[in-house]
Amino acid sequence: MTSLQKKTLAINLLNKYGAEILKYEIKHFEKFEGIDIFKNDMTIKKKYEHDQHPEIKGKTPQGYFYHVSYYLSNQNTSFGSLRIKICLTGGSQEEKNSFTIYEDLTLYPYNIKEKKINIDRNAYGLNEGDLPQYNAEEMQQQAKQVEEIAKQYEKAAANVPYQFRNILNVQRFTNY
Repeated sequence: MTSLQKKTLAINLLNKYGAEILKYEIKHFEKFEGIDIFKNDMTIKKKYEHDQHPEIKGKTPQGYFYHVSYYLSNQNTSFGSLRIKICLTGGSQEEKNSFTIYEDLTLYPYNIKEKKINIDRNAYGLNEGDLPQYNAEEMQQQAKQVEEIAKQYEKAAANVPYQFRNILNVQRFTNY
């Protein structure tokens, strides 16, 4: 499995379980909508606390292991942030193909106004389905298209005198 395929797998798992965790948290907090559930330091009052989503650990069909964890933070007084993290590991040290991938995702399940929560039920398109799932081959094709366009851009940008590129916001996009 290529590095891109492993990263795609990690992000797809993160999005899958991130949507599940987001729905779990929204289900809990929607019953307190419009109520002041916060202490002065923006932590949740004891009577409004709840158990976290059950721990998510597993093994992919490819034999890789994953662990998803999260925490909810209300440190910003405008919104609650849900930080979701995944660790995907696999391979073996004997075969020198071991790897560990960490990815994280921040979602905002509710906003806070006057210490009261308001939930946007259309956030992240969860009414239509889950967070996006990606395909490594499609991502590779899109990257090739971007590189081709960047080369065309570089040719055109070369006609703009160097002294004017900054003010005209003409930038270099390729690494060659």
